Amino acid sequence: MRLSSNLSQSDFSNHRPPLTPTNIIKRNCSTLQFCNDILIYFTKIMVKTCSWGKCNSDTRYPERIHGVRFIPFPKPKTNEAKCLRWIKACGRPHWQFGQSSINRHTFVCSKHFVDPSGPTVEFPDPLPADGSKLKKTRLHWKLRHDGKSEFTNPDGNAATSVVEETVGMTVTESETDCQQLPIATGDSLELLTAAAHIRELQDKLNSTAEALHHQKVLNQHLQLQISSTSQECTTDNLEAALTVDKILQQEERVPGLFLYYTNLKYPTFVTLLEFLTCQQMPAYSKKRKDINRMDPASQLLLTLMRLIHNFGVKDLAARFCISKQSVSEVFNAWIDHMYIMLGAIPIWPHRDEIISNMPAQFKSEFPRTLAIVDCTELKTQKPSSLKLQSQMYSDYKSGTTLKGLIACDPMGNIVFVSELFTGSMSDVVITKKSGFYKLLHQLMVAGYIKEGDSIMADKGFTIGSELKTLGLHLNLPSFVSIGMQMSQSDVDLTQKIAAHRIHVERAICKIRTFKMVSHCIPTSIFGSINKVWTVCALLTLWQNPVLKKK
Repeated sequence: MRLSSNLSQSDFSNHRPPLTPTNIIKRNCSTLQFCNDILIYFTKIMVKTCSWGKCNSDTRYPERIHGVRFIPFPKPKTNEAKCLRWIKACGRPHWQFGQSSINRHTFVCSKHFVDPSGPTVEFPDPLPADGSKLKKTRLHWKLRHDGKSEFTNPDGNAATSVVEETVGMTVTESETDCQQLPIATGDSLELLTAAAHIRELQDKLNSTAEALHHQKVLNQHLQLQISSTSQECTTDNLEAALTVDKILQQEERVPGLFLYYTNLKYPTFVTLLEFLTCQQMPAYSKKRKDINRMDPASQLLLTLMRLIHNFGVKDLAARFCISKQSVSEVFNAWIDHMYIMLGAIPIWPHRDEIISNMPAQFKSEFPRTLAIVDCTELKTQKPSSLKLQSQMYSDYKSGTTLKGLIACDPMGNIVFVSELFTGSMSDVVITKKSGFYKLLHQLMVAGYIKEGDSIMADKGFTIGSELKTLGLHLNLPSFVSIGMQMSQSDVDLTQKIAAHRIHVERAICKIRTFKMVSHCIPTSIFGSINKVWTVCALLTLWQNPVLKKK
């Protein structure tokens, strides 16, 4: 039988009769109170448990189902495909949980859906109990075209159909057991759905507010931990980083350690640092915190260690407790800065100073020879370009090389360093392209060189005609004629030139102590190798001279 729609409201006392279908009908209560009584009655007469995996959600234990809803399991007769998907998602053995086990008392709680409220259009199925990834459901093209789905009401309102389905099924199933229970229709059912939905939204709002407050407190706690941890890490890094002071402290146990790392004595290192930083500091394209924590002395130390020992980026990052990117940034910035600052120093002295500081034997045999020139080759990695391979191939080294011109005074101090050229070029071509003749002309104009002075070179430097146009002479070993022996005077001259020309070889050996240029040069640093080569050559002037003045 049906309920009449003209029920009047009555007050309920604390000792009201138990909720039974007969008592609910007899009460003269409002429609909203009637809906609430119906929900309470259904909750009391039917126990709901979750069938998903090992979930323990149970209506008999309210502490387990706070904010949890129970969604009816799809029935095999009405929606077999969906029922099979849900069975698979529950992850229970088939002999324990299959289609035959599905009835009107089978539910899945809302804890196992992507949306806490239950199934949605994108995720209509529970999360798989085996932990596999849940994919979004692709709707049929007709449903996508019509904009409808099984979770959408005919009126176009989504999310309320699940509640209506749950309530409708509960009412239908309870009608079988209790024939005396009236069925709510029309406005009563709509109010019942609205009340349940409002109650659900209130619970969700309360739980969200609690979770938000908890998360806010947790974030504040984590921020405090992160800040304290970062400060501790920064302090530990600063203490563990390699510095000039730490190297000097270890000099007692390891004598000569600072000279090993820098190829400079400590007073010379301090002088070089003051010279490089007196006017301006190196410019960094990116501002990094770990670089800002490094003092200029540590940055110069890092640059010298990479030039001299060719330490890798990771090695230096571990020694100085900075990132690999910061190591490259520091090295490139200081190379550019040193190239400009050291390159601005005039290194060719006046002829009077050169002659006054000549070794005695050199002065007696070649009194007007002011410089000794020679070329050196640096081995490189083979480039991928065949054209570049042919240009860089050296018959002398049997590999790809870069070639540079060096000039030194009779004491072995470098007075000229050229750029690097490809290994296939001859010494004569490199001397012409390096600007060496132009420099000699400028020195003659300035009075640093006079006509009649000479340059010493090896046999490969057939540059006598070019020097003659400048008013200079060339001291070159004698050539052997075909089928004839050298005269005694030519032999003596060759031996004298060879004995003194060795000084430029010793100057080149000082440059080769920088392993970054003496080892095989990778193609990745070809863009900056000229600056590295020039800085290494100019840094030898800050070291001990080749020959000591007696």
